[in-house]
Amino acid sequence: MNKIDRRSFIEHVFGWTGILALTTGALKYISSSKSKQSTLSKVVIGGKQELFANTDAIEYMIGNDKTIIIQYDDELKAFDAACTHAGCPVNWDSRSRNFICKCHGGVFNETGDPISGPPRTSLKQYKVLLRENADEIILYK
Repeated sequence: MNKIDRRSFIEHVFGWTGILALTTGALKYISSSKSKQSTLSKVVIGGKQELFANTDAIEYMIGNDKTIIIQYDDELKAFDAACTHAGCPVNWDSRSRNFICKCHGGVFNETGDPISGPPRTSLKQYKVLLRENADEIILYK
């Protein structure tokens, strides 16, 4: 029977532990990136001419999540309607062209960046595609 000395035993234990840690980390990274990809959903909302006929913003519900889509410099931008400070709902104010959170006085500009109040991070933005030929707004969330 082979006898292994203490030093070799410790080297083997640390070596296998390191390999196991690297493998576990890699598997977690791969599975988390796959789950992020699979949660991306495509939603056809409707026609721009119809939805934005008399307004510069619309609210759209996907499940329990409210999204606000605004017209900004001849393009559409979509934002999660949850304040990044405490998760309270934000609303679009057409006069000031800002998002307002009534809970703690947070204000975000047209690009979703915080400009006053307690929020320090921008509103989550979603990709919006406008198909001119089909007059469709497609939201990727």
